[in-house]
Amino acid sequence: MSCSFSHKTFFLGLAIAVFGLLAFVQTARATHEPDALGFAWSETAGWISFNSENDFGIPIGQSSDDAYHAPAFGWPDFSSGEGAVYAGKPQEQAVYGGWRWTEVNIPAEATITEAYVRLRNYTWGHAADTNLAFEKTTIPSTFSSANTPYDRWNSGNITVPLAWEWTQYKEDGSVAGSPCENCWVTTPSLAVLLGEVVGWLTSEEVLKDIVLLEDGSPAIVLPNPPNPTPQHPWAAFDLITGPNDAARLYVSWTHPTLGNFSNIPPAATAYKVSANFTTGILSGYA
Repeated sequence: MSCSFSHKTFFLGLAIAVFGLLAFVQTARATHEPDALGFAWSETAGWISFNSENDFGIPIGQSSDDAYHAPAFGWPDFSSGEGAVYAGKPQEQAVYGGWRWTEVNIPAEATITEAYVRLRNYTWGHAADTNLAFEKTTIPSTFSSANTPYDRWNSGNITVPLAWEWTQYKEDGSVAGSPCENCWVTTPSLAVLLGEVVGWLTSEEVLKDIVLLEDGSPAIVLPNPPNPTPQHPWAAFDLITGPNDAARLYVSWTHPTLGNFSNIPPAATAYKVSANFTTGILSGYA
């Protein structure tokens, strides 16, 4: 009786075992440590990653996925590599910002029950009225000087705009209407706007990536004082403090055959503990 030994088979099996162990270890850390960072395996979504602060928001994935553009001559022009996405009217010029989240994968016929974005205002700045809208396309590209947030807003291929003023939506509990430094802000509900994009899909399509745009043209320039340049900077992917300060997307949806999805607390927290990152339809970051 003889047997053969394949080094290739052995090392392949060893690699699979090691990756399986890493998935188990990272999954355990994700459940028990609020500040854990790493990857885990989902039977339906594949490899998924989770960020710090026990936050389930889907983050910006790369430098060019957040950007701003002031189309009038002069500063700030276009940038996707700075630490800020400007909003309002710096130097009395309307600036347009944009954020892109990838691998969100919302199926056609899904009902959006809630959606919002959290943004971090990392310096004081000023109050500024702006508009928010989603780009109406299934796979929007990353930003570039040839395809800026302003270009996309100006194309008209966007949802019905939603007006807001950020100092009314601060999370720090300070007086509405006054700026705050290094504070998180939650947008008004974007569920209707995102539902407009999903409703635009054909039955076989999936909303893979999502782009949110901000139009600074409504900001009112007042005589100096008190507010000659109503603007402020949102923390961007390239901010020195790291990408965890960049914009985060939260969404909940239901589907007649594919079940439910939510990365909004407390539903997401309950899912994280009960499923231990091994089952369900969770996609993106958690």
